[in-house]
Amino acid sequence: MVSHQENRPIDLAFKYAVDFTHNEDVNACRLSGEELTLVGRTLAGDEVPLDKWGLAFAHEVIADCPTNNDQESFRWVADMADLGAGKVRGKALTTLGSLVGMRLKLTQGTLKTGGFRAVDVGLVRWSFDGGKTSAALAEEVTWEYRFAEANVEEVVLKSSAAHSLVLRPYDGTVEVWILNMPLGQVLRFEPAKPFDANHHFAEFFRLADGNPNPVIPIPDTTRFCGPPLAASNPKCPPALFAPLGT
Repeated sequence: MVSHQENRPIDLAFKYAVDFTHNEDVNACRLSGEELTLVGRTLAGDEVPLDKWGLAFAHEVIADCPTNNDQESFRWVADMADLGAGKVRGKALTTLGSLVGMRLKLTQGTLKTGGFRAVDVGLVRWSFDGGKTSAALAEEVTWEYRFAEANVEEVVLKSSAAHSLVLRPYDGTVEVWILNMPLGQVLRFEPAKPFDANHHFAEFFRLADGNPNPVIPIPDTTRFCGPPLAASNPKCPPALFAPLGT
């Protein structure tokens, strides 16, 4: 739920189809050229920052397809080192511009897989070797954090370049999506093409200092995974992570 106190204007409002019978109102803000800092805020106006250390990862061991026991494991997020990409360029975490449009530092809480690309027959498996082998990949990443202070009433995303984004919880929870996608895909004006090769990977490789010739994964059209946790939008790029370079 978006607060109206010292809040930036809403750039985009639309209805999201949760299912065939229920639409949910969505209010969105464009984020560009800014670094965000997340803090809690009490009713008295005191800020409750995250600690500098303590970020955790769901780390259940995985195979080729997710199960109910490991579907949230962060291991479904591909390690760029396995693709020869190397480490993240140092400037990707220090500068904003054509390489990085928005940055949000997370120093506490838990990162986990939030969803996979879904088709009618199951979850898409991705191949980096022309189809010889394939496996599911995370398409959404979820970050969860609970403020220990019981009197936190708002979550504030403080911007380095614009008004703060102030969020008030609904039933004790604040839920936010941050997307890096063309607007037409966010609004689902463009038809879903879940079997297209994923050229978003070329953008991931721009952030790295390794292989200048990125491997573009292709969907395996002959094998699929079962449906534990589906992503909401079939155009989301599979997620990647890599350690920080120099």
